[in-house]
Amino acid sequence: MYIPRSFLHELKIIDPELFVVQDYETGTYDIWKDCEFDVGNKHWKEERMIDSFERLNDDALTKLRYRKWLGRKYNVVEDPKRYHAWIKETNKVAIEKKHNLALDMMTRGFMKIHEHGTKKTFI
Repeated sequence: MYIPRSFLHELKIIDPELFVVQDYETGTYDIWKDCEFDVGNKHWKEERMIDSFERLNDDALTKLRYRKWLGRKYNVVEDPKRYHAWIKETNKVAIEKKHNLALDMMTRGFMKIHEHGTKKTFI
């Protein structure tokens, strides 16, 4: 398994705290981030896994850029609940769209059944 230098360079541009760890058991590349936390008077650092990819290519970089953009758009650091509310709203819209598509398909099916049942055939 090989990590291209160009990928590492682009990864540092996206976020300097990101780094790649190779997982030889599953054959994937894991993207980790160094995180610092301050809660009251406690301060600690830990590493958290961001994502896992089978290949380190432009699609992986695009996905990481999109996640960074979403984090900035919804200001996840200060209020993580805003992002979760957006996800719920997106899922709600997607479910409504699927439901409407299913109703449309059922209507077309019933219309075909009706047309077939009322069609006159002459022998």
